[in-house]
Amino acid sequence: MSINNIYYVDMEKRFDDFKNGIINMRALHPMVYDENNVALAVRGLSRSPGKMVDYMSDNYLKNFNLKNELLSMLKSLNFSFRKSLDIPAQISDSLKMFSKGISKLNMELNMSDDMNKEIGGFVNKIVMAMITSALLIGSSMICTTDMQPKILGIPALGALGFLVASIFGIWILFSIIKKS
Repeated sequence: MSINNIYYVDMEKRFDDFKNGIINMRALHPMVYDENNVALAVRGLSRSPGKMVDYMSDNYLKNFNLKNELLSMLKSLNFSFRKSLDIPAQISDSLKMFSKGISKLNMELNMSDDMNKEIGGFVNKIVMAMITSALLIGSSMICTTDMQPKILGIPALGALGFLVASIFGIWILFSIIKKS
């Protein structure tokens, strides 16, 4: 890009001006930039990454306070230790609730449409298999009676039940074979 272009910005010069205090980012954008917010300054001057890293590391080392860092770590460690003391009591309470049968499980499943269709297909096949088995058992019980009319010595209702159960069974078998 040409230096004579009115849109040309020399980012190295701008960064040096910022680093030397000639450019005051807060004065340019008082509502956006805070002098303590390095992230916004980095975003504003991100065109010169190598120099910004040097500036940030120098600035971090200048403002590094070992006492504050250690105090923050000790507070965090203290908080974690206090929370860890509650773990045995919580486990004991949970085991008591489980043994008494009082516990509840709240679970939310977010399934995709494909998984939902697969599970629906499995459930449909199981339901059809249960209906088929009920038809077979019911038809067998009817066949032991002396019910009229009879087809080949078998009560017609029992024969019809066997026929429907056979059709359902074949349909389930073909759907399983087709799926696999």
